[in-house]
Amino acid sequence: NENQKRAEIILTFFHSIMDDASVGHLMDELLTACASFADQKTVTVYEPAPPLEARFPSTFRGVRLALHTLGYIIRQTVDEVTYRIQTREKRTPPLHKKPSHGHIHSHILSKSFVDTLLHRAELEKVMLDAVLNAALMIAINRHLYAGKQIPMRTFSFWNMRPYAEPPLKNESLACYISMLRHTVSVEGGINIWQLARSLQRKFYRSLRSGDHFVAAMLTESLLKMATGTRSFRMGSTALTFNG
Repeated sequence: NENQKRAEIILTFFHSIMDDASVGHLMDELLTACASFADQKTVTVYEPAPPLEARFPSTFRGVRLALHTLGYIIRQTVDEVTYRIQTREKRTPPLHKKPSHGHIHSHILSKSFVDTLLHRAELEKVMLDAVLNAALMIAINRHLYAGKQIPMRTFSFWNMRPYAEPPLKNESLACYISMLRHTVSVEGGINIWQLARSLQRKFYRSLRSGDHFVAAMLTESLLKMATGTRSFRMGSTALTFNG
């Protein structure tokens, strides 16, 4: 429309094909190319990145990887048994057979609120993603469980590009992420900073154990099992945070 001075471009990408790092770089390349068509500049073409497993460090290959995988499976099995015992005879949100529909909610926070939140997180010595994850879990607990104490699960997504050998740059289109699941006890009146610290300890413990490498390999199997059997919920919340 000649009367309009601006337009919006909406592009969607399946998250199993590329991660946020490569999407951001691709958008920059695309918009730069669109803006420079008049100059007839050439567009750089990059080779597809290899599978994430091909870039694992030497300590996560062969027999060592098998040992890490065994340890991860044992910890996840113990967590699953404990979770089922603790949630027995407690309310469980039903699994609907009909497809559900997601809704997008956009919210802009004031600069003063964000500055205050960042300062408080720094004083409490917790990462902002742990704080946001804790806030989500408390909100869901109050909404679904009436604020009662119950173990809840959350997913955190980790950028695996810095952990690859050699590290993968953002211009390489790929999905170099790992999905880690953590179980914590939540109640509606819990202190958000206490919960955030609990989550952060679990994050660090998983990273020290190398769970992010193993989880990157097993995520597809977990998703197939959860969607195929429809017998359990994978978690209550999930958060991807770009910083």
